[in-house]
Amino acid sequence: MSSLVMSCRIEKADRDMPVDLISDLPRNVIDCILRHLPIRDLVRTSILSRKWRYMWLTVPSIEFDHIFFKNILTGGGHLKDHEIPSVITEVLFLHDGPLEKFYLVIPHNYPTRVRCLSQWILYLSRSGIKELELKNCQEEPYKMPSHLFSCLHLNYLGLGNFTLRPPPDFGGFKSLIGLNMCNVIIESNILESFISSCPLLEELTISYCFGFDSLNISSPNLRILLIEGSGVLKSICLKKLNNLVDLTIILERSMENLDGGRRSNLVDFFSSLPNIEKLRLVDGYIKFLSTGSIQEKLSMMIYSLKHLVLHEISFTERGQISLLVCLLKSSPNLVEFEITIHNLEPGPIYRIGEFIWNGYSLNRLRTVNIRVNTIFHGAVDLAEYLLKYSPVLEILTFKIDGEQSDAGEVLGVTQDLLQIRRKSPKAEVIFLCDGFF
Repeated sequence: MSSLVMSCRIEKADRDMPVDLISDLPRNVIDCILRHLPIRDLVRTSILSRKWRYMWLTVPSIEFDHIFFKNILTGGGHLKDHEIPSVITEVLFLHDGPLEKFYLVIPHNYPTRVRCLSQWILYLSRSGIKELELKNCQEEPYKMPSHLFSCLHLNYLGLGNFTLRPPPDFGGFKSLIGLNMCNVIIESNILESFISSCPLLEELTISYCFGFDSLNISSPNLRILLIEGSGVLKSICLKKLNNLVDLTIILERSMENLDGGRRSNLVDFFSSLPNIEKLRLVDGYIKFLSTGSIQEKLSMMIYSLKHLVLHEISFTERGQISLLVCLLKSSPNLVEFEITIHNLEPGPIYRIGEFIWNGYSLNRLRTVNIRVNTIFHGAVDLAEYLLKYSPVLEILTFKIDGEQSDAGEVLGVTQDLLQIRRKSPKAEVIFLCDGFF
């Protein structure tokens, strides 16, 4: 057979064979694809071809999430309960190269505790782990193994439903940038020391954690802070937070006022937040800040504040209306304002007009969102003042809960809003009603 015929046949065979475009991709692109696959599919790529056999072993991130356990525990896999830890152990020990990210969920229906957790974290500490997230969805918290505090290269740590107690000689996570703790049990002095020993920390979330009745947070590089809880706190002390730009405090209960409510807490609160840009306050902390004598306007203006959110504020509480007026008049650079008005307590409805406004203009306010659970004149009164004193306002959204409102009241409020004089020629009013039609 001539070489020409042979060549033609080879060319024809090449044309007939399916082209493997994925295998010819650059390795960094393949790694990007692999790291987005569920762990089962990731391991299965080893049977695609000889070239793919060991690729999954070097992927820098591994996730054992709800999908992994669901496939195994609901019949999608062929493993028994007691075999699952050995699978995770084998995957970790077969991994070759740096492992930068590890994510593990312990599902609520997992029959026993993951006793190998200490061994896994020890392995991760020796592999230079940078991102670690562990979520325990069982009813009881799990005691965090001490090997966690040997993961000295961490830049992100997320913990859910664990008891945390660092060893006495723990020197801190010097590279940690993000810390997220949810349902973590930790004592107050340990929490304070733990946070202060992370000098590069920029993002911190403390959500429904227990074991303390006060929060003392000192972190010079912190930029984003979220505090969320249902327990009673005696105090929240924010110190050395000159770089904090985004703060959210969500409390289901008000804090104790240590001086009996004679003095407003606003001045102390904002004195520790010189560069705050986004502020979100919900329910209990609004009640705390609204106690005592509140000035019409703070002596030191909040020039940095651009986004303000107040949820669950009551117009039957005079102190809370005073707080609202004070914050608006003390924030000359406010761009976006969102408020949820929640009036379940019996009592008279206070209106903005009853407070001193003196024609103060919000010269940079562009977006307003007002949401109410019932129709009443206090909310419309607030919308009227914002429309009258916001020269560059672009959109005001007024949203009500239609299930608690009368049709005639809804129609009347709609007409009132449309007839309000607007200082901004671009201002648009959008009226929304949930559950009415």
